[in-house]
Amino acid sequence: MPSFIQDLRHGARSLRRSPGFTLATVLALALGIGANTMLFSVVSALLLRPLPLPGADKLLSVWGQDTQRTDRNTGLSRLDAEDLRQKVKSFDGFVAFDVNGVTLTGPNLEPERVEAAAVSEDFFRVAGVKPLLGRVLIDEEFLPNGARAVVISHGLWKRRFGADPRVLERMVEMEGNAYQVVGVMPQGFDFPREGASEPLGLWASLASQDFIRDNWDSRGTHLLVGMARLAPGATVEQANAEARSVMAALTQAYPDSNQRTSATVMGLQARLSQDTRRPALLLLGAVSLLLLIACVNVAQLLLARALARQQEFAVRTALGAGRLALARQLLAEGSLLAVTGGVLGLLLGTWGTDALSALLPESVQQVQTVSVDGLALVYTAGLVLAVALLCGLAPLGTAVKASLGGLLQSTRGTSASKSALRWRAVLVSTQVALALVLLVGAGLLVRSAQRLAAVDPGYRSENVTLMRYNLPAARYTGETMATFYARLLERVRAQAGVEAAAHVTPGVVTGGGISLTMDIPGRPTAPGEQQDTSYRAMSDGAFATLGIQLKRGRDFTTQDTLTSPPVVVVNESFARRFFPGEEVLGKRVMIGYGDKVE
Repeated sequence: MPSFIQDLRHGARSLRRSPGFTLATVLALALGIGANTMLFSVVSALLLRPLPLPGADKLLSVWGQDTQRTDRNTGLSRLDAEDLRQKVKSFDGFVAFDVNGVTLTGPNLEPERVEAAAVSEDFFRVAGVKPLLGRVLIDEEFLPNGARAVVISHGLWKRRFGADPRVLERMVEMEGNAYQVVGVMPQGFDFPREGASEPLGLWASLASQDFIRDNWDSRGTHLLVGMARLAPGATVEQANAEARSVMAALTQAYPDSNQRTSATVMGLQARLSQDTRRPALLLLGAVSLLLLIACVNVAQLLLARALARQQEFAVRTALGAGRLALARQLLAEGSLLAVTGGVLGLLLGTWGTDALSALLPESVQQVQTVSVDGLALVYTAGLVLAVALLCGLAPLGTAVKASLGGLLQSTRGTSASKSALRWRAVLVSTQVALALVLLVGAGLLVRSAQRLAAVDPGYRSENVTLMRYNLPAARYTGETMATFYARLLERVRAQAGVEAAAHVTPGVVTGGGISLTMDIPGRPTAPGEQQDTSYRAMSDGAFATLGIQLKRGRDFTTQDTLTSPPVVVVNESFARRFFPGEEVLGKRVMIGYGDKVE
């Protein structure tokens, strides 16, 4: 150890005498290691780090699926979820939930939009988490006529209630209904995350939600997602097969409401990361190639430096330094370069991870927070060790072949041996090959990005401002909602600088859509089959606001009200699918719960 410390000191002095070489090497390694640390942090959050829940590897995600369109996910009805809970023996507990944005207010509370999870009984046991303060929801609060209670998140408790322990005495108002705060969850608990655009703020009973309560015994209202805990000894495959069998039996028993319905079971973490797993791994592979290219560059710099130091190595050999001493010296210098580059790379990776977290899509943030965790530190340390060995061993062959005879024959500098030239040729070939692979991949990525940017989304996105809001159903009926929307539009359109304004739900930019069953008069649907379509509700002026030109027909107007004959505007895809070769204007369809529109 004292000898190696002495080698480190000698190596530091040697590197200080070559500041340009040292700076170039350290920066190349820092950029490569930093990029790898940043992307590995994403992969760790998605795939490697367990969810912050007890027994997270046993948690499952359960959702409805269309049997004829396997790429289309559907919801579960409350009664379907109850059947799954009772009949799937591979589940050690099953809960259903729905996540939506709600308006929270109350005494001395300014209105705030928060993400709320409406959950079924046994949710907190299945999640395996106990409250930090107070209690969780109890059985009586899961009955349709039970008391309304709510459990709030740690973040909401601190932000809106100042971490006051007397919050359990408070009443809050959500969607026009009063709720008793009965508990506060521990910091970091943020489940279920499917459907949430922001961290969850509270949890309430499914039975306390007006829409669910109004459709309590309806099998046709498919809105819920499920979460289960795997029973001891059971496998995900067994649970998936049982759930599909139960749903198939429900299709036979209730063909009107459960046509084409099935269910899929997947590990919760795999489900949350399924859309981002492959892109994250591809990006990690790309930055790994980038680090390899950086290492090859460093190896060439070290080899060139070793050639220039052959006289030094020859003198040290002549003075009695063996191969082990030369290798230890080169490893000391390589370690200094690798550790310095690694520390700087870790700082860059940490900073980059913090910046990247704000840009990541919701599908990544739903899994868990992306940060430089212990696994990322171990990964970075492994990179530093590998780079240190490379930096130390790359010039070793040149160093040990140096001799006093080579020193005496050299009068005007040094020349490279055939083996050194072959080694440099291998490095150059490797660098070119890796750079070519990375360049081709980057070119494909840039080309894909260009094509995506050139795709016409079908609407004008420039100078369009979005605002999300919702009205409490307990306070607003269909007529009063329409009056509110009309007055709001009138005031917004009167603002200076506003060219046009309209209501659209669900949002065009935020995606989504409501799927409804549809019938065409005169075209009876075969037994066991159903037609469906997605729709958005919008006010007059929506197409003009978004710069969408109608090809035929007319736009909605202020004359299209709750009392006027209902009308719809369809796109060309709808016309080709349901009315091929026909004039679609004037046709009649029945959507939703049987309202006739034309």
